[in-house]
Amino acid sequence: MRELTRDQYRNEIVGWTADSQGVFILSDREGTSEIYRQTVDGSSTKTVFASSNLDVHPGRISPDGQWIIFRAGEKKTLDKQAIYRVSVNGGTPEAIFDLPRNWAGMSCANRAATCAFGESVNDGRELTITEFDPVKGKGKQLA
Repeated sequence: MRELTRDQYRNEIVGWTADSQGVFILSDREGTSEIYRQTVDGSSTKTVFASSNLDVHPGRISPDGQWIIFRAGEKKTLDKQAIYRVSVNGGTPEAIFDLPRNWAGMSCANRAATCAFGESVNDGRELTITEFDPVKGKGKQLA
């Protein structure tokens, strides 16, 4: 077992790189929300994206391995959040869609090109599941 981070900051795994030689880590080690690509042997760390304006929550890798998908909101208006994507190679995050008021999490299938999010309805007694595409946005309600 190899320890990849040795600090007191928030460090959370987002997912594996396509070649399984590294992982993506969400961290606040520089005082901002950042996503790093870290090799599993510890030899290299690359910043994929950093933001001092967004409060970023751990995300997922898209089924095609091209995007990191995550939930975030502007720090000054935390009541409005969205689902964002950023290329695994780095770049500027782009909002895909606004977060539903009763957000209940998301998941992306490993082998199928499908992501979905949940939304609590009827005072939390029911859950609807809606598919989404990391590039095209919301799709149809599945359940």
